[in-house]
Order: sequence, then structure tokens, then C-alpha cells
Amino acid sequence: MQHGAAEAANRHPDKAAGLGVTGDEIAAWARAADAMFVPYDDKLGVHPQAELFTDLAVWDFAQTRPDQYPLMLHFPYLQLYRKQVVKQADLVMALHKRGDGFTADEKTRDFAYYEPLTVRDSSLSACIQAVIAAQVGHLDLAYDYLGEREGRHEHHRLQEVTGHQAPADGLDCGRRRISAVGHGDATNRSRCPGSRRRILRRRVAAVIDAAETVLSTVASHNSRWLPGDAGLDRRVR
Repeated sequence: MQHGAAEAANRHPDKAAGLGVTGDEIAAWARAADAMFVPYDDKLGVHPQAELFTDLAVWDFAQTRPDQYPLMLHFPYLQLYRKQVVKQADLVMALHKRGDGFTADEKTRDFAYYEPLTVRDSSLSACIQAVIAAQVGHLDLAYDYLGEREGRHEHHRLQEVTGHQAPADGLDCGRRRISAVGHGDATNRSRCPGSRRRILRRRVAAVIDAAETVLSTVASHNSRWLPGDAGLDRRVR
């Protein structure tokens, strides 16, 4: 396991000391990194997101009513953690953040396993699922997460779940959509060269839509952010 934080602190001892980081703390980080591992289920050919996770019973999605989502608001954690059900991208997040630690086939199998288990009760999930879906060749699913769910519905879904609407929500939705386009498309082009024109068309549409999400959010709160009667020019030049 890489010692990212420990190595950074050792490369910049003055800055680490300025932040109050001690040598014992750096050593503890390194020991924690060495103790970390990603389990593997040889029978299923996938990585459990936690040890023995794949031995648990799968959540009964068929008996879960639409009004019982988000699950965390209607079921106790003790019940949720005893089943195979995922709130948001977890192991799939690892496929993105540490993609160099997984083969292409492992990514494909892991994504196929976790996709039906992930209820995406968190607004942070769609972006990562879009990235990995694109990387393993599921372009339509990636675009569904990116363009339809992430952009058009995500901000409203946040408002419904949290009961309020904040400027940061819209800005974050736009940022995550641009991230999904960049990370997901870059890998996919090498795996699906014949779909380059299709990807490019969707990239442009998604980036424009993401920009509109950011701009419309700022515009709706310009009295707070912009001086006097300043307006916001949303025209695309």
C-alpha cells in the first residue's frame, strides 16, 4: 500500500512541522497504510467492499417501497449493515481513486457486481459511477448517470432530501459532472475507439449542461454574490 501522506510529510518536513505533524504521527500513518488491504472473493471473482461482505444476504429490493428511500432514513443501520446493499459508490470509488491497483477485467466484474446493489442515496455517487461505467464500456449507463441523473435531477433530489437549496449544491453538481466527463471519457477512448464521435458529442453536451448548472445557480443567488445590481451574462460566446 502506498504511503501517500507519510511520504508527502517526509518530503516537506518544514510544512509538516508547521502543521504540528510529529514523527510518531507520520510513522503511525505508514503502519496504518501497511495494514490496509482489499479483500478478494475467489469464488465470485470480485472484491468485497468489506471483509465477508459477499457472504451476507442481498437486501430485499423487491419488497422495498419507493417511499422507503433513502434507506438510511427508514431502516436502522444495524439492519442495513447486515445485508448486501450499498448507499453510494464505495468499492467502485476505489476503482476510480486507485485504478492502477485493479486490472481492466477486475474493474468490469466489480462494477457489474456492485451496480445492482448501489441505491445511490448520496448525491456523491452518480459522478463516480459514471466514471467507472464509461471506463468499462457501458456508455449509455454512464451518460444516464452523467446527463440525466446527475444534472437534471440531482439538484432537485438534494432539495427534496435535505429540505433546502444552497448555492454550493448547484456548483458541486456542475463540478462533479465535469469530473465525470474528464475521468470517464479519457479511459474509455482507448477501450472503445469506434465510439469516439459519439463520446465527443456527449462530452460537449454534458459540459455545456454542467456550465449551465453552475451559471444558473450563481444567477439565482446573485444578490448574495454579486455587488449592487450586477447581473450575470449567461450567453455562450
